[in-house]
Amino acid sequence: PAGSTTESSHLKVGNSISGFPVTSAFGPRDMAHSKSHGGLDIGTPVGTYVAFTVDAEILYAGHYSGYGYLVDAWLPAAKVQLRLAHLSEIMVKKGDKIKAKTPVGRTGGQKGHPGSGTSTGPHLHIEADTSKGSARYGGTGDPSPYMKYLILSSSGGAQVSPSGSTTSVSGVPQ
Repeated sequence: PAGSTTESSHLKVGNSISGFPVTSAFGPRDMAHSKSHGGLDIGTPVGTYVAFTVDAEILYAGHYSGYGYLVDAWLPAAKVQLRLAHLSEIMVKKGDKIKAKTPVGRTGGQKGHPGSGTSTGPHLHIEADTSKGSARYGGTGDPSPYMKYLILSSSGGAQVSPSGSTTSVSGVPQ
C-alpha cells in the first residue's frame, strides 16, 4: 500500500520506504562509476525531510566527496550507524544528540547541487554499519533490515511524522 515500508532482509527496486520507491538496491549493478552498490537508493522529491524513529547521535555532518552532503548517525537503540547521502540540506551538527522524529536533513541528489556528490538524480542514498564511527563504503552490508528506523516526510517542523507507515509490510516476499 502507498505510504508503507516493505520489511525485508533485502529490499529490491520497486519496494517502498515510507511510501517512496527503492530505485537502486544494495549489491551488484552496472554503472560507469560503480560495479557494486554499497547502499539503497530511495527515490524522493528534493526536499523530503529525513528523520529516525529512535534517538540518534550525529557522528558526522558535512560534505564528503562523492556522497555530497552527508550525515552519519549512530542509533544506540538499534546498535547501527546509518549514513545518509546526497542531501540538499543538513539540519544537524556533529556531536548533536537528537530525539526520535527530529529532522536531520532534506533529500537532494539533483544534478549540479553541491550536496549531490556523484548523484545523477533526486534520491536518498543510505548505508548501514554495525560499527560506530566507521567510514567504510557499504558499511557492514545490506541496510534493508534497518529501514524501519528511517522516516521520510514531505512536511517538516521540529518533529516529523512519516508520510506513510514505517512498520507495515507491503506483501513483498522476503
